[in-house]
Amino acid sequence: MSDSFRLAEAEYEWLNLLMNRFAAQRAMNLEALDGFFAALICAPRCVAPEKYLPELWGGEKPAEEIFNNAQEAQKFKQLIQGHWKHVAHALETSVVLLPLFIEDEKGKICGNDWAIGFLRGMELSGTGWGELLKNDEEAGLLAPIFALAYEHHPDLAMRSYEKPVSKKQRDRLIAQLIVNVPGIYEYFASQRLENAPNLSKASNFYQISSKTTMPVLCVCGSGKKYEDCCAKRTVH
Repeated sequence: MSDSFRLAEAEYEWLNLLMNRFAAQRAMNLEALDGFFAALICAPRCVAPEKYLPELWGGEKPAEEIFNNAQEAQKFKQLIQGHWKHVAHALETSVVLLPLFIEDEKGKICGNDWAIGFLRGMELSGTGWGELLKNDEEAGLLAPIFALAYEHHPDLAMRSYEKPVSKKQRDRLIAQLIVNVPGIYEYFASQRLENAPNLSKASNFYQISSKTTMPVLCVCGSGKKYEDCCAKRTVH
């Protein structure tokens, strides 16, 4: 079953380029964003956009200082909303949710940033996760996420493995992660229904005029319109 809500590869490329500009220490990359959204959507309590959006760029500056202009901010908002819908739709309809992993300079997929993003989503969404952690039968759903998130933790006691994670172990952890996230979503289904607040009011986080017609410049710095630049690139 395919997911028609998934963004186009060129859109993910644009989003990745923009997020790579975020300079704050706690700013997320695209992989961390994906894990972060997965946790927020799975969480027992909803989190309003005005609370989680600043986490994407580290929360150190107001939105108007992050983007070059209102058009760029609007494009960013549209893309992350689109990706949120993709993740939510996959979890709601049991479409296989493949994480957006970023390859390192050697072409290796590690999954650490995704797992760290998921834990940040757990932290932001607050109480409720403790119930899962205390459930002896279901707590294992989070095991691969914790293993990847704390793989390089300076406190060795926080790591799941004493020795470096092998390729075989990593492949198994990632496979378990893909299988377990829908289980986490299902675990909190009833709590989400009970705790869902009224989030129907539009967030005032972005104050963007609907009258603007200026083209969105590509974030790669070429000076060209996005449609004439990285939108035409092939993303692997």
